[in-house]
Amino acid sequence: MIPLWYTISAETNECVICAHIKCHAPCILNLSTGEIGELELYQPHATKVGEIANGQNGGTFSFIRPAGLRGIRVTDPWYIEVNIPILGEKKEVSLFCMKCRPLLTEYKVGYVLLDLYSEDVPKVYGLDNKLDYRIRCYEIRLTRDLDSEEFILRVDGVWNDE
Repeated sequence: MIPLWYTISAETNECVICAHIKCHAPCILNLSTGEIGELELYQPHATKVGEIANGQNGGTFSFIRPAGLRGIRVTDPWYIEVNIPILGEKKEVSLFCMKCRPLLTEYKVGYVLLDLYSEDVPKVYGLDNKLDYRIRCYEIRLTRDLDSEEFILRVDGVWNDE
């Protein structure tokens, strides 16, 4: 059964998912604004889009704002933590093309995790309490912070340069 919104919503001129470049790291997508933030843990390759450099320099700490969220990146040990509100804004269907809309059918509000490494079809992962994924050299877990009423998305790097 095709959802009603799929048939009556106007097609967008430029889909935020299709227009995004290839990414090695998983990305977070704000369904209401279409903002995509790569959870880039490793240094990118100098000439190959969507690939990581062979040698990595660690020992840094930085604040990050993927898709308008707040988080931190630490590069020794290698991890990212991002705070995600439990209640998000409603999805803006017009930001997505007819090819991508079916991928997002079950997600109505908030954020989703994207794998944009393959240039064919992006993979979409829901953010719920059972989240435990491995995407290439990234282990991804979601926990709930009871004090702040937010989820904490943690991406651990498991890559080695051997």
